[in-house]
Amino acid sequence: VIRSIAESEEHDYSRSDNEYDTTYTNEGLIHQIIIHPYQDSYHLIHHMFPNVPQRKHRKLHKFLVEHDECYRHSLRRHAILKKV
Repeated sequence: VIRSIAESEEHDYSRSDNEYDTTYTNEGLIHQIIIHPYQDSYHLIHHMFPNVPQRKHRKLHKFLVEHDECYRHSLRRHAILKKV
């Protein structure tokens, strides 16, 4: 059930027709601890940089938020199953 929730929160294809505009980063505390404990909540990074190991996603996410305006304004969710 938990993985089903995680999978359902990665994309919202009704928003657009490209990966960048439909892919969420799920940053809520519950996401980090229970639903995505292995840093797989950084799903946009998974699509943008598929060769970066999952264990480095959080560090890359923080870097991009600080240095990349487009990434900074990408889809981010802080609550479970909440539409943004």
